[in-house]
Amino acid sequence: MAISFKGAHFPKEVILMGVRWYVAYPLSTRHVEELMEERGVDVDHSTINRWTIKYSPLLEEAFHRRKRSVWVSWRMDETFYGAAVVKPFFSRCAGFFSFSCHAHCPPDPHSIRLGTQV
Repeated sequence: MAISFKGAHFPKEVILMGVRWYVAYPLSTRHVEELMEERGVDVDHSTINRWTIKYSPLLEEAFHRRKRSVWVSWRMDETFYGAAVVKPFFSRCAGFFSFSCHAHCPPDPHSIRLGTQV
């Protein structure tokens, strides 16, 4: 089922752009009105509100039909974030922020073994 823009006073692209900005970003209809005005489209905020009420359910239905289905099998990436990964990160800050970080960062366990502690 295609979305019908029959009887609309504005082109399809303008309507879709206004609805997309309102739905996708945290903008009010007045902000969308200003954005459209900057691009040369004179439209009222109440018109954008009517477009959103009329076309957003139709767009959601169209997007939902085209959405890829999720299969039964889910695989997790085998990445482990443990304490061993966090320690070297904090110990590296001693070299970069050497003026204030020595007192706050623990020494690198690898540098102690090698005898190159900062």
